[in-house]
Amino acid sequence: MFCPHCGRENPDDAHNCVACGAQLPDLQEPDEFSLRVAEIARRDGKIAAIKFVRKEQRLGLKAAKEEVEAILDELGVDLPSSGGCLGVLLAAVATMGCCCLLWIWI
Repeated sequence: MFCPHCGRENPDDAHNCVACGAQLPDLQEPDEFSLRVAEIARRDGKIAAIKFVRKEQRLGLKAAKEEVEAILDELGVDLPSSGGCLGVLLAAVATMGCCCLLWIWI
């Protein structure tokens, strides 16, 4: 295993880097729940994963969101970003602008 801080190679059972002393990441296999959350996030989006975690673990919204983000970070899952509210707003403005131009032209 290589140290993420200094890049030095360490024994697989080491907890701290032999060169710089930084704590090494735990290389345990992800549990079934984490894999399921990541699968839902990839397939249906982050909000669906948060809903799943809220239901399964009976957490509040903020705690479930933090749990999902921690799982996705731990597993290295990168979700595509959406336009969010800004994307919807821009689409609405563009549609209204086209309608106004069409109305003026007719």
